[in-house]
Amino acid sequence: MTISDTSLPEPKNSLQDLKDVSPSEIIHHIPPEDLIIGNSSKPHKKRKLLSHSQTILASNDSITAETQEKTDKLMIAKLGRWVPIIYECESEHHGLLTSTRAATMLLQESSQTGAWKKPAADLDPSIGVPCVKDYCNSDSLIEHIKSTRYDLRQAAKKLSTTLHEEFTLEHSNILSRDWLEYPQLRYCGSQMLAGAILAEGQNSILLNTVEPYSRDPLLDAHYERLSADQSSFPETLDIYGFLSICLIDTQDGKKLIIGTRTCNFLVTSSMRLNFHSVNLGPSTTHFTPTNKTRLFLDKASLDVVKPMLRNETVNECQQMPILYQLRQLRSKFDRLSTYTKCRASSFTSHPFL
Repeated sequence: MTISDTSLPEPKNSLQDLKDVSPSEIIHHIPPEDLIIGNSSKPHKKRKLLSHSQTILASNDSITAETQEKTDKLMIAKLGRWVPIIYECESEHHGLLTSTRAATMLLQESSQTGAWKKPAADLDPSIGVPCVKDYCNSDSLIEHIKSTRYDLRQAAKKLSTTLHEEFTLEHSNILSRDWLEYPQLRYCGSQMLAGAILAEGQNSILLNTVEPYSRDPLLDAHYERLSADQSSFPETLDIYGFLSICLIDTQDGKKLIIGTRTCNFLVTSSMRLNFHSVNLGPSTTHFTPTNKTRLFLDKASLDVVKPMLRNETVNECQQMPILYQLRQLRSKFDRLSTYTKCRASSFTSHPFL
């Protein structure tokens, strides 16, 4: 899915200059600890090995499939005389099917380690091009993340109804536009990222709620103050262009922020997808991004964003009660930007579901 038909209209200078208001002294309030289901700081219990049948089903992402499909997959493995084995990596179990000989060799105790590699593609002799589809792409990765959470069956069932696509340079360019020229982006950015999935190796989280902040003090009283030590401002081109996904230490804890050169997005609610853990509030304690972190957008959120991008008069990011769309702020109540309805939540975490 692309949003090439959602290009922004020509900018209009309709925003009047705001008068600066001297900030008053603020007494900082230390919020309570985040609500976490399962303390991620404690070592997790060793995962129980999958059974013979579960390993076969896990090898083709059928753990949560219907009964008849499971029966078919088990029968195919039996007819092919495939032997199920388990590959364990960072407490994550992956089911694999192979021959008896290969299974015997792989299960032997050995100090030698090898590398996983994709096979070379078979060529169609008539036209000389690959005739086998490459299933090791971003679409396969996100489907694997959503469908193989054995210990989170309710989450897997909910996510199975959603569609995601990987973040692109086109998305990055839209998020990097100036709010002064395109005021609707104050509402579009958070909606675009609501329901997104961040994946880092074996770890992944679902972004339930996102709050946007401009870098321009004229547009947002709560703009990010630049620091020499740490900032969400992207300085170099990365896999998604000028976009940074970082964890910043603050007096309120570690904040998970997605930053562009014009704004940044604070994650205020997220859920781990490979073990039971939920973070509520500005602090994120169960996920650490790197420069290799992958970002996948919820296609339902993209569908909502498409008409919003062409509407300069939009003044809210979602159709729900006003209080659910206000950012969680504790200061600058004399500034108009404090009351903008720009906080977006994913469809899976709607307050009335």
